Amino acid sequence: MPVSQKVVIVGAGVLGLSTAWHLVELAPSPLEITVLDMAHPGEGTSGLSVGMVETQFSTADAIEVRAYGRRFFDAFSEETGLAFTRSGYLRLARTEGDMAGFHASRALQQEFGIVDAEILDRERIASSWPDLMTGDDLVGGLIGRSDGYIDAYEFCARMTERLRAAGVRVLSTSPLVAADRAASGEWILVTTTHRLVANWVVNAAGPWAPDIAALLDAPVTVSNQLYGVVVANLKEWPIRPLPFVMDYIPGSGVPGVYFRQEGATQLIAGLHSEDGNLTEATPSLRPKPLDEDDMMLVVELLSQRVKGADEATVGRTWSGVCAMTRDGLPVIGRHPTCESVINAVGAGASGIQLAPAIGRQAAQALLGLPSSLSADHEWNAKSG
Repeated sequence: MPVSQKVVIVGAGVLGLSTAWHLVELAPSPLEITVLDMAHPGEGTSGLSVGMVETQFSTADAIEVRAYGRRFFDAFSEETGLAFTRSGYLRLARTEGDMAGFHASRALQQEFGIVDAEILDRERIASSWPDLMTGDDLVGGLIGRSDGYIDAYEFCARMTERLRAAGVRVLSTSPLVAADRAASGEWILVTTTHRLVANWVVNAAGPWAPDIAALLDAPVTVSNQLYGVVVANLKEWPIRPLPFVMDYIPGSGVPGVYFRQEGATQLIAGLHSEDGNLTEATPSLRPKPLDEDDMMLVVELLSQRVKGADEATVGRTWSGVCAMTRDGLPVIGRHPTCESVINAVGAGASGIQLAPAIGRQAAQALLGLPSSLSADHEWNAKSG
C-alpha cells in the first residue's frame, strides 16, 4: 500500500480509536490517518459504558475475541497507566445445565490462554461474598479472577494521546456532513471544520453509523438499543468487595441485572438482555435519566441478589444507546458494494471488551491482511 494512502475514521469512540491504533501498528508503510468525532473522544456511547472486560462466554468464537481484548487492556493499562480494576467477573448459574456450560467455558478459555477462570458452587459464593444472596435459585457460578472493568472515557482520552503522538490527527467537534467521490475514486469528505481527501473511510460511528452510511452510499443495518445505568447507594459497606456480577438467564426473554461495586458503598447496576427486547432509541450526545420503570426494575432485581439493596437510595441514573445487529455479530470489514468503506460497527453492549478485536479485524481488512482470528471464526464469514 503506497505511503500516500489516506484513511479517515468516523467516530472517536472505542471502536474508531482501536481501529486507528491497529492501523498504526499493522500498516507496512505509514498511512495518513484522521479520526473525526462530532463531539470529543469518548463522549458518545463509549463514555457512558460501565466498562466491563471479561471472557466468561460459552463459545470458542466469543472467548477468542474477548481473550484478545483482555490481553490488549492488560498491556494498555501497564503501558499508559489506565486504571484496570480487576474485580473479577462472576456469572451465576441456576441449573446443572448452566454449570455444565461453565465447565465447558473454562476449558475453552484455557485453549485461548485464560487460565484463571474458576467454577464455584453456591456455598463457595456465599462464603466468598457474604453480601450476595445465594438462595435455592442458584447452583453456582463461573468467575474470571482477572476480569474487571475500565473507565472507557479515560481509555479514549489516553488512546487519543497515544495516537496523536504517533502522528494521527484526531479532530474533535468536526462531524461529517457531506461525502462525494472524485473522478480519481478518492473520497471528498466535508465536516463542519475541514475538507478532507481520503482513499479509505472507516465507519465506526456507533449508533450514528446508519447516518454516516447514508452519506457514503454504503448502507449498514443496525438496531439502536437503549440501555441504562443506576447508581445505588448502600447504607453499609459490603463485608467484602463484590465482583462484577452478571445475573441473567440466557434465552429467558426477560432482562437480568448486572452490577459492580463503585467505591465503598455504591453499586453501578443495569439491565442486560441478549434477546433483542430492549427499547429502540434515537442516539443523543446528551445522556438522559433512565426511564422510571426500568430504574425500578433494576432496583427490584438488585434487591433480590444483594443484601441491603432493598434499603438503598438511588443516586444518579443515565441511559445511552448502543448499535446492535439482528444476529448479534458486529459488522466488520470492507463494504460489499463499496470496498473503500470499512465498517466497524454493531458491537452492542459488548463494545468495550470487543473493541480491540474489532479494531484489529477492521484494520486487517483495510490493509488486505489475513485475519488473525481462527480460520472458521464467525466474524470471518460476515464481511462489512
